[in-house]
Amino acid sequence: MLHVFFMSFFVNYLSKRKINFAGMLYLKRNELVSNIFKNDHIFKAELRGLIIGHFTLEEYKDYQPMATEANRRILTMSKERLLSVFIENNKNFT
Repeated sequence: MLHVFFMSFFVNYLSKRKINFAGMLYLKRNELVSNIFKNDHIFKAELRGLIIGHFTLEEYKDYQPMATEANRRILTMSKERLLSVFIENNKNFT
């Protein structure tokens, strides 16, 4: 359900930072995404908030006791999603 919103969030991130992602080679794209997920704490916090904000009350109650592990998994799955959609499938970035 969040796929299109998530992809738009990433495209907006690139646009704000004036990053020409479409003009990059495959390895550079992969490196950029990895660096974003490693170093940009604001991006990661906003991304987690975007996903957690769509939880139902029951999902949130299940999330709370394992928040640290769930946050790590959210970021890992998000990174993999970006890599598979924007890099491996060579999708448009606008």
